[in-house]
Amino acid sequence: MPGLGTGLLSPANQGSLDPLYNDRPMTKPAKLGITVAFLGLIAYVVLSTFGLSKARCEVCMEFKGRESCRTARAPTKQEAIVAARNNACARITNGRTQNILCGDSEPKSVRCSD
Repeated sequence: MPGLGTGLLSPANQGSLDPLYNDRPMTKPAKLGITVAFLGLIAYVVLSTFGLSKARCEVCMEFKGRESCRTARAPTKQEAIVAARNNACARITNGRTQNILCGDSEPKSVRCSD
């Protein structure tokens, strides 16, 4: 029976059992490649997010004496109106049923810019 610290998975034996384990530090080209890939991913996410918001709409909803105005951005005007309406209704209703009733009613005002 192996003693403490001398088992099959001890650091001394691990190099021979696990080909992915080594004590060498990562090389500069590998670090550079990982950094460039990470920055490219971040740039893609940021640029694609800005590109999606083509329309901007503010919708004011009134429901049972309460009023809320919300602004939303979306690829199309209609999607921006729906998102702003849903956000406004969420602030002035209590529960799913009221939220549905509010969302089905006509907005008090709608202002959009492309």
